[in-house]
Amino acid sequence: MQKYIWIGLLISFLWGIQTVIHKHLLKHISGISIMVYSSIIYTSLLIIFGYYNRKILIKDSKKINVRIGSIIFFTAVFTLFLTNILYYYILKNHESGIVSSLISASPIFTVVFAYLFLKEQISMYGYVGILSVVIGVILINIDNKDIEYFSH
Repeated sequence: MQKYIWIGLLISFLWGIQTVIHKHLLKHISGISIMVYSSIIYTSLLIIFGYYNRKILIKDSKKINVRIGSIIFFTAVFTLFLTNILYYYILKNHESGIVSSLISASPIFTVVFAYLFLKEQISMYGYVGILSVVIGVILINIDNKDIEYFSH
């Protein structure tokens, strides 16, 4: 198996643990507190990481124009900040497995947007994968009451 697959699985594993840890923490403190305290730690680590990669940052800062800056801003506000607020909101009141499975449907949107905007091709395996993710999310989230409803 190629190295990027192992790294990708490690990321999925860590994100999976994260949801369970966040759900546990939400029993004790608010999502706002988790976001702020986690962000302080994240920012501290990011500053250290940035310091060790300052040559790259300086080089790239010369390439950032209004368009690229706007894209970075939009991404940070809507796909990081807003999604985190929504994530903690739904996680507080719902099972972590359900919330995680709904969020894990993101590859569906990634594949579609990559096709539309980046002109990346979707193979037959890609279509099967999208269908599998959709079916998997439905199966994870279906309630026994839903099954009983349809069986009558």
